[in-house]
Amino acid sequence: MAVSTSTGGAAGPTGTGPDHRPGGGADKVLRAVADGPLGPYSLLEAAFCWNERRPVGWRRLGPASTAPARQLPVAQIERPAAAVRMTRLLTTMTWAVGTPLGPASPVARVEVTAEGYHRVLRALAGAWRDGRRMLASPGVAAAHYPAALAVWRMAALLSPADHGAGMLTVSVSIPAAALLHSAAPALALPHSIVQRGGRSTVIRADRPTLFRRLLADLEAPLPTAPGPRTTPALVGSSTAVALAPGAHLRQQPALRLAVAGR
Repeated sequence: MAVSTSTGGAAGPTGTGPDHRPGGGADKVLRAVADGPLGPYSLLEAAFCWNERRPVGWRRLGPASTAPARQLPVAQIERPAAAVRMTRLLTTMTWAVGTPLGPASPVARVEVTAEGYHRVLRALAGAWRDGRRMLASPGVAAAHYPAALAVWRMAALLSPADHGAGMLTVSVSIPAAALLHSAAPALALPHSIVQRGGRSTVIRADRPTLFRRLLADLEAPLPTAPGPRTTPALVGSSTAVALAPGAHLRQQPALRLAVAGR
C-alpha cells in the first residue's frame, strides 16, 4: 500500500561533499543519535515526527477502513536514521516496524499493527498537544531542556543533508516551526527563520552547536537495565545488533563524532 506524505516538513535535495556524502561526518553523528537512548520525552519526539511525516489519508486508516490490513503506516520517512529512530520510539508503546517502500526507494514506511493503530495515534496526538503547551514560548521552554532537545533531535534526523557548511536546514510545518523556535533558546541554539511559504517554514540552525547538545546527551549516564538492548533495523536492511548500554559510544566517541560532523 503506497501512500503519499501530507504537507509538513518537505524533503530537500541531497547534499554532496565530505560532510554530506553517504557515510560523511554529519551522517555518522545522526546515526549515533538515532541509536542513542530514548529519554524521558520519547513520546513527544515521536509525535513531532508523526506531525511532520504522517501519510495522507491517515484519518481513514484503521481496522474499519475499506482496505483492512494487518499493519498500518504511522509515518513515511525519507531519512534512514529518522526511520530507525521513529521505529524505536513507537516500540515503547506497541509493536512497530520500518519497511522500505521499494528496493530503490529512499522512503521507509513506519508501521504498527492495525489493532493498535488508533491507540498509538491518540497517544501521539496527546503528546503533541502537551509538547506545544510545554514549549509554548522561550520562557516556558527554558524549564524543559530535555523536551526542547527531543524536538530538535527529531528535526535534525528528518532534515535533508545541507549544502551550507556548519548549518542545518529544517523544513517543517508552521506549528512545528513555532515549537522549534521556542525550544531553541533553551539549548542556546543560534537559529533563524529564513523562509515562510504556504504551509511550511524553513529554519536554519547552527549545526555544531546542535550536534554538541545531542552528543552530550548520548554521553549522559544511562540507567542500568538487565540484559542487552537491541538497536532495531529496517526490514530489508542489516540485522539488528544487540548492544550493551553505551557500547556504541565507546566505539564512536562523541568528541570524534562532533569533529566529523562540523
